[in-house]
Amino acid sequence: MPLPARLAPSPETLRLLLEPRGGPCVSLVFPARRAYTGRAEGIVLRHLVERAAAVLGERGGRERGEALLAPFRSLADDALGWRDVDCDGFAGFAADGFAGRVPLAGRVAPAVHVAERFHVLPLVEHLGSVERCRAVLVTSREVRVLDGEAAAHGAAALRPVALPQAAGSLRADGRLPRDAIVTAAPREPHRVMHGTGNLGDAIHGGFGSRAAGIDADTVRFLHDAGGIVAAAGEVARYLVVGQPRVAAAFVAGLAPRGTPIEEVPLDPQSLGAGELAHIVADVLRVVRRRRDAAIEEGFPEARAHGRASGDFGEIARAAVAGRVEELFV
Repeated sequence: MPLPARLAPSPETLRLLLEPRGGPCVSLVFPARRAYTGRAEGIVLRHLVERAAAVLGERGGRERGEALLAPFRSLADDALGWRDVDCDGFAGFAADGFAGRVPLAGRVAPAVHVAERFHVLPLVEHLGSVERCRAVLVTSREVRVLDGEAAAHGAAALRPVALPQAAGSLRADGRLPRDAIVTAAPREPHRVMHGTGNLGDAIHGGFGSRAAGIDADTVRFLHDAGGIVAAAGEVARYLVVGQPRVAAAFVAGLAPRGTPIEEVPLDPQSLGAGELAHIVADVLRVVRRRRDAAIEEGFPEARAHGRASGDFGEIARAAVAGRVEELFV
């Protein structure tokens, strides 16, 4: 029996789930700990499936219910289906000819719903709470690019971003090594280091005081890497992790044309994967609180100019017309 299809947590998936369907619709919410074998999660899911089967049996559709729930029974019994989990849980959906699961982040409370339509509130809450960014880990030897998203609770999920290379090819691991950009070249007069002592005491012209202390080839590498990352697609926000001088040289090449940039002044080589995921999540939650506070502070003035409302009727009519930018519940 095929396992439930994995669906992206996106508005498109939400619209798919809201389509009318004939017969009963089963909605499940179940946990999935990251990097775990799946034994405990399988037991929880099995209990949820049994509860759904009992409800369907009471309504006289046990055989039909077994057919609906078969993909989730297979998932509960298949330890391989729980490996390499990159989320904190799933919202599962089963109907005639349809079985899918959507990854969730944050606190996931097990639940079962059997109705004429899918129970999509967990997905709506997830989409409403998720903040996204493009995280860039910058050192003098390598730039690594990840897409990150974090819900209201827990660590961020990080995935490598495919980056363009020469001849139109893509590098799937999200890494830009220095030697892929900077080749051996004779030193030029404006790139010669002046002074003596440690590398951190070197002075270079033309790159500003924050870039001082790294050699010209490094500045060139970071500047060009910024251009490559900028060409990888538009994003809502960049989060640059790196020592200040190195990060400054990268940001100068990024030139994000108004895209917000958050800088974390840490050496990414000293961070483990788990620590990095928590740092990204913490920064994104601070960004969200800052934005929400600004909207809340500006609410009275916006309402006075007809651009905000606390009346449910007005909000509903504006939503139908597609004129709601932010909704606070």
